[in-house]
Amino acid sequence: MKKSSLLLMGTIVIVSFLYSCVATSSTMVSVIKPADINVPGHIKRLGIVDRSHPDKSGKAINIIEGMFSGESIYQDKYSANEAMGGVIFELSKTERFTVYQIQGVTLTNNGSTSFSPILSWELIKELCLKNKVDALVVLEVFDTNKNLNWRTENQSIVKNGITQNQIMHIANMTTEVVTGWRIYDPSNQTIVDEWRVRESKSSSARGITQYDAETALPQYTSVVGELARKNGETYGLRIAPIAIMVSRYFYTGGNPVMQDARTFIQSQNYSDAVKSWEAIYNSTEKPKIRARAAHNIAVACEIDGQLDKAIEWANRAIELGNKNSKYYLRTLEQRKIDDVKAKQQLQSVEEEK
Repeated sequence: MKKSSLLLMGTIVIVSFLYSCVATSSTMVSVIKPADINVPGHIKRLGIVDRSHPDKSGKAINIIEGMFSGESIYQDKYSANEAMGGVIFELSKTERFTVYQIQGVTLTNNGSTSFSPILSWELIKELCLKNKVDALVVLEVFDTNKNLNWRTENQSIVKNGITQNQIMHIANMTTEVVTGWRIYDPSNQTIVDEWRVRESKSSSARGITQYDAETALPQYTSVVGELARKNGETYGLRIAPIAIMVSRYFYTGGNPVMQDARTFIQSQNYSDAVKSWEAIYNSTEKPKIRARAAHNIAVACEIDGQLDKAIEWANRAIELGNKNSKYYLRTLEQRKIDDVKAKQQLQSVEEEK
């Protein structure tokens, strides 16, 4: 896991704990998550194509691995389509690209979990011209793994009024899906991006026999399909600025008006909510209550798209001693940076028109 992800998770845990000490509620806010990479502005129409199936030399290895691992031999072939569907689903949410899935084309890799040599630029150009797209997103690698292990434990059960010990079998299954993606830009003959995505899921079930426990596990093919789609969605978020919903906390305790303002937020009447919180901020002498009101106003300003004003109110809350607002201020400052980056990514498309 990336260091930034660990820091974010740590911040979420800390903030959740701090907010749990006082009466709060939450609301959802739409924010634009910028792409992790900058795709050249002349690329507006993307074709998605599958190259994840092995050629003849790699197919035999693939089949043997499936026999030993317990995977369905052709599982990867069917689930790869879910991964591409995940990319298309996420990219349908952005104005950055128009996306098309290219079918009826047979592309193969060398059967390994590593990236194969890049496709020929003549082929890439031909596919782009034929399908009227500017670049290709190619699913180069698709690999699944299943790890199944067992353990037992004693469990007390009552049978015919008598307590007995029963040995229960517990099956633990870890499923992993790895995908590898490339973006081919034929006009510059460059690989815009090459990236691997890894998703896993652990499941457990119990039964009187190993068979009972294993059959109680989620169906392996369903788990693979779920993870494959998640892989695709993750990659879609990497290459395009996309609107996502995030949660924001606001205070409802400490003053009767704070509770009343909650109904305004629930009905998306943010102006009246702000008026209520401003009245509290200007009338009460208690720093703690004023700080909570200031924090709430910051949240309303962010929802309204007034990030500078939101930062100003968050700073007021901090000055009044609200420690929670320090974490929120960092979020606002990062969102301001992200908004600029996302606008630049979208603007690059406009400039190419």
